[in-house]
Amino acid sequence: MEGMMLGNLVAALAVAMSRFFSDMEARRHEIEAYLSLGASPFEAAKPSILAAIRLGLIPTIAQLASSGVVLIPGMMAGQIMTGGDPLEAAEYQFVVLAALSAITMLGDALITLLLYQRCFTELGQYISPRAR
Repeated sequence: MEGMMLGNLVAALAVAMSRFFSDMEARRHEIEAYLSLGASPFEAAKPSILAAIRLGLIPTIAQLASSGVVLIPGMMAGQIMTGGDPLEAAEYQFVVLAALSAITMLGDALITLLLYQRCFTELGQYISPRAR
């Protein structure tokens, strides 16, 4: 189960990080304007952070939407095929999917919060990700 969680988390983090850096670069002038008007680095980066978290969660949300209706996930199918109670198998699968969603959301949030700090100097000046 840990392998499945880490595999999904790594994929979600890659999507979130890619979106974060591309969004920060696209919003470069907006971020500099926010900073020049007295906004904190977090306030300037917040739209990019939220966009990255949202995009990083899309694969997990799509998996949740299709589970049980379009496809029967592996753990649930295995329990049913071995003669287990389908409702109990669905409950276990729900726990796995809820844990997967939670770890994905937490991982995306943590990585973007750590990354945004690397885009600013100690004085709060924006540093383009390409400049590093």
